[in-house]
Amino acid sequence: MVLSKMAEADTKAAAANSSGWVVEALYTYPVKSCQGVALDESLVGETGLVYDRLWMVINSKTGCFVTQRQMPQLALVSVKIDQNHGTLELSAPNMETALRLPLHPQKDKHLGERVKVRVWYDDVIGRCCGDDASAWFTQFTGRPARLLYKDPDEHRLVSRYLPKEGSCETPPKSGFADVFPFHITTRQSLQDVNSRVPRPLTHQHF
Repeated sequence: MVLSKMAEADTKAAAANSSGWVVEALYTYPVKSCQGVALDESLVGETGLVYDRLWMVINSKTGCFVTQRQMPQLALVSVKIDQNHGTLELSAPNMETALRLPLHPQKDKHLGERVKVRVWYDDVIGRCCGDDASAWFTQFTGRPARLLYKDPDEHRLVSRYLPKEGSCETPPKSGFADVFPFHITTRQSLQDVNSRVPRPLTHQHF
């Protein structure tokens, strides 16, 4: 399945002639709590948009996952998907070098030990992305950090969070997202939020 963003002209036409939903903007967030990547279209896998929240930073001392709540500077980590070279490139202010990771890491070649980490109410298994990744995030955040990749052999079912049993034909699975494989906002909800805050926000803030 491919999910595509509609062109602005098509979006306006669809909105005028239909009560259906249209996609105005599409983002994937490969590393949980780091910056997103704007897309025109994306393949959809069993855990949502391809690459979305398959990587996550944890505190290497406590083993707890961390987000911008604990490390606000993660919001400064920019992410680039390089399909030509098959890499995920991370860069950040004051970091002399970028961190490059394989987009499709092989278990025996790129991934280290299995680590169980609690993501809210779920125990999720990740695989260590190596010492270079740990050192990069530790240097940037100033805290002991480790980067994990969602173990491809483990499945995180989130069916129990559905409003009622049987409301989804295919049992939803998730990576390192808080809960569900897709996060959706609407133009109307963003307008409502912006009417209540001192500075305008964008969809990317959520």
